[in-house]
Amino acid sequence: KLLLHTNFSEPAGWNILGAAKELGIDRNDILTSYKCKNCRAAQIAPFAGNEINCPACGKEKGLLNVDINHGFTEQELNNVYNVMDCYVHPATSGGHEVPLEEAMLAGIPCATVDYTFGETYIRGGAYSLPFNTYRERESNFKKSSPTPEGIAEFLEQIYFNREGAKWQSDHQREWALDYFNPDKHAAGILEYIENLPKSNYDFEFTVFKN
Repeated sequence: KLLLHTNFSEPAGWNILGAAKELGIDRNDILTSYKCKNCRAAQIAPFAGNEINCPACGKEKGLLNVDINHGFTEQELNNVYNVMDCYVHPATSGGHEVPLEEAMLAGIPCATVDYTFGETYIRGGAYSLPFNTYRERESNFKKSSPTPEGIAEFLEQIYFNREGAKWQSDHQREWALDYFNPDKHAAGILEYIENLPKSNYDFEFTVFKN
């Protein structure tokens, strides 16, 4: 099963089911996340529309496909990650990429590209997906294009080497707990502030006209 914790009808127009039909993939093998606006039940199920009837409370069109305004709690999100055998993040580029941090903290083996944001997670033990690069026409940024063969190889490793997958998940979680430790980062910020040289600011702010 392929679990896509995303909104199937974002303005970007993913056309996920169209791609599945083209590739001969059963749409029931592609799962997504729903949450009821009435009883707040969270559910993972094959995509059947953005608004469907809720099996928990019976509310007609109460179950909504998740989006940034109608999402899961942290506990529910943790459950989503723990349904997965692994988490693959084949992004073109990015900044912090929070889902990778969440998956590692949930103890799920991860794979991503060793490029921009991914360099940090690769150091933390994530599987390095092979990729090619291209120039995005609109921005002229260099982007990564992960290879399908690399993703398939990672999935095969997870499927056929369960002991290795367990070792990877434990190693990644241990690294993430240390690397993203809020107390550790807060202490570093406090130390930086405390070691700044004394200043004689008068704090008399004047608005200047450009």
